[in-house]
Amino acid sequence: MNSKIIIIAGPTAVGKSAYALQLARAQNGVIINADALQRYDALPILTAQPSPGDRAAVHHALYGTLSPAETGDVKHWMDAAAAAIQTAWDAGQTPIVVGGTGLYLKSLINGLPEMPEIPDDIRQDTRALQAELGNPAFHGALKQIDPIMAARLRESDTQRLIRAYEVMIATGLSLNDWQQQPHIKPLPDATFHTILIDAPRDILRTRALTRLHQMIEIGALDEVVAFATRIEDGELAADCTPTIALGYRPFLAHIRGEMSREDAIRQAHIDTAQYIKRQQTWLRHQMTFDEVITN
Repeated sequence: MNSKIIIIAGPTAVGKSAYALQLARAQNGVIINADALQRYDALPILTAQPSPGDRAAVHHALYGTLSPAETGDVKHWMDAAAAAIQTAWDAGQTPIVVGGTGLYLKSLINGLPEMPEIPDDIRQDTRALQAELGNPAFHGALKQIDPIMAARLRESDTQRLIRAYEVMIATGLSLNDWQQQPHIKPLPDATFHTILIDAPRDILRTRALTRLHQMIEIGALDEVVAFATRIEDGELAADCTPTIALGYRPFLAHIRGEMSREDAIRQAHIDTAQYIKRQQTWLRHQMTFDEVITN
């Protein structure tokens, strides 16, 4: 029985998608998304989702499958990825899992501890509290009940702050305690071949700037306008997950006349460069790879 999974990891703008497409064509592969924002049916240009042509050439799974109103955590992704992998195996194809969300990849390989189900009322109350307080005060509220997790999380990390808070309220135990439990692998018989695609940081910064200009040329600003309109119309919450997409906030500020186009691009580039640095640091310290490709 086929049990092979290829993992392709790397920072944004390094060329993971192009490499995965080439590999999938050569190995009868299915490309499975492991990028948190590419999971959403929202902002496909800003989140660099595969083009319709690429999707037509090779089957892609778990791209654009979540509503922007949903909150998809790592367990939700892991379960969906395991199902997509099994479907590929059943069809005699090679699953190629691609993304820059390192925690997704690590969870697929090593598994996750059993986590508690959070009652809907606690989940809703926690989100309402975060919206009322704002992140700095909400971070302070978390610190009062769970100083360990508060120390680990940045004030800007909205979804993880909410998760830590709701787990503590629902169970009386820190998320840190739950994370120390034995890990359960979703595909215990799988064999992994892990590939890191990387490049010097200055090269990635240059590519990121080029890509930002290309995104604008193919309609990123119109995409931001359309998404912001959905928020203004009350269809989506102002802090729904896709709003953290790189470039969204500075481009929205430009559209509203609060920032020049040049300043918006500059800020988006700074944000992207900082994200690249975090990705490279995380991958270097949290994962090991069978193959490293300098692109």
